[in-house]
Amino acid sequence: MESKKGSAKKVSIIIVAIALLILIFSVLSSRFTPSTDQARVQGLTLSLAPMVSGYVTKVNVSLHSEVKAGDTLFIIDRTPYEIAVKQAEINLENVTQSLTAGMSGLKGATAQLNSARVSLERAKKNWERTQRVMAQNEGAFSQVDRDRSESSYLTAVERVKTAQANLDGQKAALGPTDANNPSVKAVLNQLEKANWDLAHTVITAPSDGIIESFNVETGYFASAGRPMLR
Repeated sequence: MESKKGSAKKVSIIIVAIALLILIFSVLSSRFTPSTDQARVQGLTLSLAPMVSGYVTKVNVSLHSEVKAGDTLFIIDRTPYEIAVKQAEINLENVTQSLTAGMSGLKGATAQLNSARVSLERAKKNWERTQRVMAQNEGAFSQVDRDRSESSYLTAVERVKTAQANLDGQKAALGPTDANNPSVKAVLNQLEKANWDLAHTVITAPSDGIIESFNVETGYFASAGRPMLR
């Protein structure tokens, strides 16, 4: 009698276990193999939205189309994005030319400073010699000659100060002359963004699958972030 009860209990446990397995399989199946009134897709359902906005110029798929990862689904008008890339390239060229001109200006300002320093050294030596001679013989130079020597020295000092200030000002205005230059960084970022936008005018399939929901036609305005197909 006890043996029969034990057997019945085992059978009940097996039946319950099988029922649980069937329930789990059913839940997982409905999750990973969704079905709709339009189509059935093996795998997870993915909504696809463009990253940029614009009018659709070409559609390569239709409802129930089978696609492979990387297949082109549709294309958004590339014209405004191509223009943006060209404009960014022009801006980069302009900034590069501006930097080149600025560096040329720095070279000229540096040359002026060096010339002013040479003149100062010459005027300083002449003024010091004049002072030494007049200290030994006050009448060796006329007052006019003395004043001229001193004036030349003081003028040379001011020329160096002016040339140095000019060079410092040009350096500050130009900024770094490499990729760390703010103007260069700005146009490089602009160019990178323009190329990114252009690349995303071509919408491709992220994975293998079947189109189960389709809302794309040539001439349709696609808004960035708005799902258009699954």
